[in-house]
Amino acid sequence: MASIPIALFWVLILWGLFARGPTVLWYVFFSGAAFGTLAVVPPQITGGVTLLPQSVAAAFLVAKLLLRPDAIRQAIDVAIDPRKFGFLMAFLAVAIVSAVVLPRLFAGQVIIVPLRAAGSTTDFLWPTSSNITQPAYLALSIGVAIATTVYLRQVENMRVIIRAFCFGGVVIIATGVVDLVTARTGTEWMLAPFRTATYALLTDNTVLGAKRVVGLTAEASAFGPLALRYAAVLYFLRTALDTRVVHPVIYASVIVLLLIMTALSTSTTAYLGLFVLSALIVGNWLRRAVRKRQPLAARRGLFGEFVTAYSGAVVVLLMFLLNPDLLLPITEFVDRMVFQKTGTDSFDERMFWNSTAFDAFLQTYGLGVGAGSARTSSWFIAILSNTGIIGVAFMLAFIVNCLLKTAPAGDRQRQEILLAGKLCILMSLAMSSIAGTTTDFGARTGFLYGMIIAMSARTHRG
Repeated sequence: MASIPIALFWVLILWGLFARGPTVLWYVFFSGAAFGTLAVVPPQITGGVTLLPQSVAAAFLVAKLLLRPDAIRQAIDVAIDPRKFGFLMAFLAVAIVSAVVLPRLFAGQVIIVPLRAAGSTTDFLWPTSSNITQPAYLALSIGVAIATTVYLRQVENMRVIIRAFCFGGVVIIATGVVDLVTARTGTEWMLAPFRTATYALLTDNTVLGAKRVVGLTAEASAFGPLALRYAAVLYFLRTALDTRVVHPVIYASVIVLLLIMTALSTSTTAYLGLFVLSALIVGNWLRRAVRKRQPLAARRGLFGEFVTAYSGAVVVLLMFLLNPDLLLPITEFVDRMVFQKTGTDSFDERMFWNSTAFDAFLQTYGLGVGAGSARTSSWFIAILSNTGIIGVAFMLAFIVNCLLKTAPAGDRQRQEILLAGKLCILMSLAMSSIAGTTTDFGARTGFLYGMIIAMSARTHRG
């Protein structure tokens, strides 16, 4: 029974490899994110390392997109160009060197919370398998970014991307619904074939008697931000796309349902992302409303969005005025998950990870302890503590370079796609500030970086 999902996955991968184009692999890549606990290769073979569907799909996708003479040449060009991925490749070099050298240089001298440790268990710094796997995952994420840039040199390929991304959103929604239904009916055992990862799974937690939706990920704090990221990308990209790519009703429904799944996850990280997303939506709405000479797609739906938001606010206000007790469970829930978060054991544990990692950074004279060594609860502290000042400098230079990119003048579609990527990166960075155990920013974020770099290049038509 447990081998059926694995066999199906490999059938899809083989189909994608032998298919004419990369469309199938894009679909597998974006939908694979929903299966965050499925080991597609038995851990006994990999030495306990869990290979997830999206990571494996990403590797085959990168290989199919880049293993052509012309594509390799283009990939090398964008990889070494400081205006594109030069700083990110420099960061990868720092991460690899740090993973090889620093755990040996400072072995037995620095206290850390190892990446594979249980809870807040500390240990002395020693070389581990994580110093190999984490730089490898980072290299894969960068590979996705470069492959995306090469693929999107023809902007028409965004049609394939958006359909695949929307399908991935549908799969995330479906896994969330299945998780809820099986929990209510006592049939959680049916999901066992999809939960074969070797790390700890927190799939049955509740808050105020309500189940935290985790889908087929390891925990609610993974499922909520995942659903929100997909909702944000779909929302911001819709102004740059032809409505014929995906039916508008289906497209809007996927966004709304993803936001509902985000709320049901009760993830504090996701709630922070929701707040940031709301601010970005308001700012983007004002830009579209005020700025002159906007393309029709960018201005489409402005009035409808305003009426919807205004009506929703009025309804909530009336509910509160007519029956204040009606919103009491909601306010109590938000207070518990957000404002009382600092008093929980989980918060104390995560702050301990960060403080221990930062102390290790200081004890290594700013060099860091090596990529894959120390666990943190903030991606920024992970970069600082694992790769040191040099790694931070290169990563910061790359992010700033991406945020300052501009699309070719007169190409409104590329401008909208580029802006969508930037806004999603900002929301992702906000969530990463309180979540992120490793230096790897992830293949999905790599896709966004690749999209930004591709849209800032000169127009290439098929």
